[in-house]
Amino acid sequence: MNSADQAKEILAVAIAQVYRGRMTTTSGGNFSLRDVDNPAGLWITPSGVDKGSLQPKDMVRVLADGSTESEAGHRASSEFPIHRSIYEKRPELKAIIHAHPPALVAFALARKAPDLSVIPQIQKLCGSVGYADYRLPGSEVLGEVIAEEFERGANLVIMENHGVVVAGESMSEALQRLTAVEFAAKALLDSYRLGSPRPVENLDGTEAEPECGDPISEADSALVVAVEESKAEVAALVQ
Repeated sequence: MNSADQAKEILAVAIAQVYRGRMTTTSGGNFSLRDVDNPAGLWITPSGVDKGSLQPKDMVRVLADGSTESEAGHRASSEFPIHRSIYEKRPELKAIIHAHPPALVAFALARKAPDLSVIPQIQKLCGSVGYADYRLPGSEVLGEVIAEEFERGANLVIMENHGVVVAGESMSEALQRLTAVEFAAKALLDSYRLGSPRPVENLDGTEAEPECGDPISEADSALVVAVEESKAEVAALVQ
């Protein structure tokens, strides 16, 4: 299998995994891989094709000059500017996922980023979480504001009122980060019902004494309300 066929197969398998995991919709999300034969170019999922039925032949190659090649005659995703801008800012990254996982979308609608310090293993895998203010989907400026967060060192960025962008040095790493941070987001949303999620403080091998029975603060209560409203909006979007 040559590098082009391998890239198309990787994209098809990755989008299928995320779609089956209910982390994006039929019309939402886009994936890309840096083109190993042309590092200034990339492979990306197409625009306007059901994400649940994508095949390797549907993938689109975008060359350095912006021209495209597609076995199936598809156009590149309209969110191509996000992918191009991130690759330009972070040369070591090889794979990018933009998706709409429900728990992370709830955070995006509430205009908050999940605090991964409460689950150190996930924080170690994902690194810092960036946050990008809302910009028109598909616009050059959206790609720029997201890429700026990656340039500051983030490996994933919450997009205000939109979704999330996750990247890695391989598609496997990007997928691991996406699934891990969605798990963390779900756990955090549930934990807000019980109290304030607490980061791990003792990293010297000793066990932190649990603090039980703390009342939910006014700020936490407000967040629970915001999250519930956001989850209702997400449920309406994905039905």
